[in-house]
Amino acid sequence: MTRLLSAELRKVWHSCFFLLAFSVLLGANLFLLWFGTGHTPGNVPSSAYRKLEQQISGMS
Repeated sequence: MTRLLSAELRKVWHSCFFLLAFSVLLGANLFLLWFGTGHTPGNVPSSAYRKLEQQISGMS
């Protein structure tokens, strides 16, 4: 049973279409992660809020 499963998986992984589709989806996901984590000019980065919190917590 395991030899059959490994043979079928080998057929899928070595398919040119599968590798191409996998590469395109991986590239799209990485681009969306990179694009989504950038801040827009109107938004304040969260590090500014952390710095402000540190400054305020030191006040009496």
